[in-house]
Amino acid sequence: MTDFYARLEDQLVSAGRRRQAQGPVARRVAGRGRVFVTVAVIVALISAGAATLPTWTTSSPTSNPAGPAAPAPVPRRDGRLTGIRVAVFNATTQSGLARRVADQLRAQGAAVAMIATAPPQPDARSIVLYRSKAKTQAGRVAAQLAITTVSRYDATRTSTNPPARAPVIVLLGADRRGQP
Repeated sequence: MTDFYARLEDQLVSAGRRRQAQGPVARRVAGRGRVFVTVAVIVALISAGAATLPTWTTSSPTSNPAGPAAPAPVPRRDGRLTGIRVAVFNATTQSGLARRVADQLRAQGAAVAMIATAPPQPDARSIVLYRSKAKTQAGRVAAQLAITTVSRYDATRTSTNPPARAPVIVLLGADRRGQP
């Protein structure tokens, strides 16, 4: 093992000596070459039609304490759900499901007010709940997510209805496992 470190140290020392021997002009030329290559790659990507930002440049406004999540794509807002405030609850054991569905709703223009977990309900199907005067909005959200059950929110049934202040509440059940 010490031979490895000795060889590595020799390589680093000799590379440093070669770098110092180049002189300031050669170092500036090498630096300009890196800039030129970077600009050339950017121009090539733009001309190839890949002008969108990579997903690693975006950041999520909330943190995921369970571990790092894959970067979300930049949402495309087409306005189908514009003006609808939604709370999304995950009632499954699948990690990150509520966040993926919330990202999908945001991409359609919805304002996601809350992302949380609800007590797991192994056999429950997904449902969209609505508060008074939000039945039409709930129907639009349910149609967008392909959820067939839409029901009025009942605050007295706290075991099945999670508390949220949004007029539309999406409760994700076992039928959504493995899909956004």
